[in-house]
Amino acid sequence: MTNKTMKTQLRWLARLWLVLLAACVMIAEAGAWDVRGAGPPTVTITQVLDLGDTGAQRRFRVEWTAQKPQLTTISKFGVNLEVKFNGGLTKTGAANAGASATSAIITFSGLPANANAQEFKATVSPTFTTPESGSTTVTREFNLDTDAIQGGVGSGLQLPPDRPIVQIASASTIDVTRFEVKWNVQAAQGVVIERFGLSGEVTYQPKQSRDNPVPPVTKQSPVSIALGSQRKGSVVIQDPPSGASAKPLRIKVTLVTGFNAPVERTIQTTKSGRL
Repeated sequence: MTNKTMKTQLRWLARLWLVLLAACVMIAEAGAWDVRGAGPPTVTITQVLDLGDTGAQRRFRVEWTAQKPQLTTISKFGVNLEVKFNGGLTKTGAANAGASATSAIITFSGLPANANAQEFKATVSPTFTTPESGSTTVTREFNLDTDAIQGGVGSGLQLPPDRPIVQIASASTIDVTRFEVKWNVQAAQGVVIERFGLSGEVTYQPKQSRDNPVPPVTKQSPVSIALGSQRKGSVVIQDPPSGASAKPLRIKVTLVTGFNAPVERTIQTTKSGRL
C-alpha cells in the first residue's frame, strides 16, 4: 500500500469518526431533553368574524382550534384583536377564555355609525402546563476511615414544585476498587425522577516505604447510570494505584439527577387578514 493511499484512508476514517461523533452527541442531547407526550399545544386561528353592532358596541368573534400532547394541560386562552377601520381608525381589545374554549367575543365602543372594518390582526395565547426535563447535581465528600453513616433528607421540608431535593446519604468501601453510595430523594407531586448519574473521586494512600514515601493519589471513576427508582449504586475505580496495596482514604461523590417536572408556559399564535 502506498503512502498516498494510506493518507487517503486515514483522512476518510477521520471524517467518518467526526460524523459518528456528531450523531452520538445529537442523539444524547435529544434523549436528555425530550419528554414523550409533552410539549406546547398547536393553536390555529381559523377566522375572525364581524358580528356587527349591538347597541353602541361593535362585536367581533375570534375562532380557533387547539390540539395538545397527551401530558399537556391547557388552563386558559388570552385573545387580543386589532381592527383597522376606514378613515385611519384603529381599535384594539382583549378577552380571556376558558381551557376548552374555541372562540371569544371582543367588543369595541365609540365607533362611528358608518365605520367599515377593513383589516384585522388576531393573537391567541394559550397558557398551559407541560413536563420539561431538567437535572440537578449534588456533591459530597466522605472520610472512608470511619464507619459512621451521615444523615439523609430531613422531613418537613418545603418541596419545590419544579425539582427534587436530593442528598447523598452515605459512602462505604466494598473493596479497593468498589464503593457503595446511598442517597435519598424527595419530590413534590408531578416531579418524575428519570435516572441518576453516579461518579466519584477516590483518594488513595499507596503502600509506604521508609526510604521512599509516596503521596496520596486521586483517581476518577467513570459515570454509572442508575434507574430513577434506585437509591444506591456503586462507584468503581478501574485503575487503583498499586493494586490491592493502596488504602482508600476519602471519596468525593457526585450525583446527577435527571428528572422532568411540570412547568407553566404561554405561547402566541397570530393571524392577519382582511374583513
